[in-house]
Amino acid sequence: MTTENDNNKQLDRIVEDIRDIKLSQERLRIEFVAGFTAKDIHNLEMATLREQIAQSRQEHKDDMTRLEKQREKDEQQQIGKNERLWLRVGSIVALFSLIIAILQYLHVH
Repeated sequence: MTTENDNNKQLDRIVEDIRDIKLSQERLRIEFVAGFTAKDIHNLEMATLREQIAQSRQEHKDDMTRLEKQREKDEQQQIGKNERLWLRVGSIVALFSLIIAILQYLHVH
């Protein structure tokens, strides 16, 4: 029975110690937060903004690179379309020229 009482007393002391530690921790947190000056808060905000600006610039740079590559790809496709068009037009003109030449030859003979 005595050991049970001793154990309960020890447990009560441990619980009290934990409460004291929690109170101390809360007081320290309050002192820590109160220790920040407006300048410290401003510096933290500025650092965050600088980080966001740097990230935004990098994203912008990546977007511009991607758009430039897409533009070059589109230009190459457009050049390919123009070349195919001229090949078709050239073939049609050559075919008409051949037909006209045949008609003139038949007309003469």
